Amino acid sequence: MNTDTKAVLLCVLATAIVGWLFLYHGKSATTTTLDLGFSWFVIANWLGRRGVWLMRLGAKDIFQEARRGSLRLSGVARWIDRGADVLFLTAAVCLIVDLRRG
Repeated sequence: MNTDTKAVLLCVLATAIVGWLFLYHGKSATTTTLDLGFSWFVIANWLGRRGVWLMRLGAKDIFQEARRGSLRLSGVARWIDRGADVLFLTAAVCLIVDLRRG
């Protein structure tokens, strides 16, 4: 099993766990989508290998890495990250709807 397959399976597992918490433990839609989006974001960063080593760099080093293009995600990691972005947008819409309801 390659790393891409493991990442997709982790996303499916995270979706199942968060969905179970939503259905049986009464979590709100906003919290659910935020949790799922954060999970997918972490999985995409793990798959793209841009997590821990980036924390050790200074601002100038991060800027140089960005100019080289080595901070870009590609392949499955990019699509998982885009899915996380959609989930964060959905959470924002859910939050606005919740706030309007009062």
